[in-house]
Amino acid sequence: MLLPSDFVPTWLYIKQHNKTGLKYFGKTIRKDPIRYLGSGTYWTNHLNIHGTDVTTIWCRLFTDKEELTEYALNFSKNNNIVESKEWANLEYEDGLSGSGLRRKNSIETIEKRRIKNTGKKRTDAQRKRMSDAQKNRTPHVYTDNEIEVIGNKISTALKGRVMSDDHKQKLSESLKGKMLGIAKTEETKQKMRKPKSLEHRKAISDARKAKYAALRQSNNS
Repeated sequence: MLLPSDFVPTWLYIKQHNKTGLKYFGKTIRKDPIRYLGSGTYWTNHLNIHGTDVTTIWCRLFTDKEELTEYALNFSKNNNIVESKEWANLEYEDGLSGSGLRRKNSIETIEKRRIKNTGKKRTDAQRKRMSDAQKNRTPHVYTDNEIEVIGNKISTALKGRVMSDDHKQKLSESLKGKMLGIAKTEETKQKMRKPKSLEHRKAISDARKAKYAALRQSNNS
């Protein structure tokens, strides 16, 4: 049977922690889904805390992309894997993307994440891995087109939004003391209000690219 060039046969699986009973519904393209412990932020954190005594209570290989997605989403919704405390999933599983199908988080989902991070203590080894990962991470340099798209999205999202007096006061207080306490002169304010020309924006973009290039070279040396 011929498969779509962009699709790899994929396993869906259900893992259950033998100590806590928590379950996780996920996908993998690995050849052995039984040995694979599973992924997912909440699930992997659970394994770090309670150990890796896990059983694969169900798995199935899918060779059809549409069938995979349909089955994964139906299972996710029918078993309420995001809302239910019996499941570690924070998002619906679609069988394709690593992060699953994103949806608006409910209060229960937010509470799951809050509990996950409450009292979390990282070991020295974990801190070192996180530090090394950040040092070796190459910053993304946004193009002018990406900046414009992002700006338009933000503008659209904020259009028509009215802040309450309390919100304005909190925002004002949060901004106090910024810029290292340096007060802006009226001349500086006028310069900031002046629209930037295409040449100015290009100069800023080029400077940013040069900065990141130097940073990458420093990390690689």
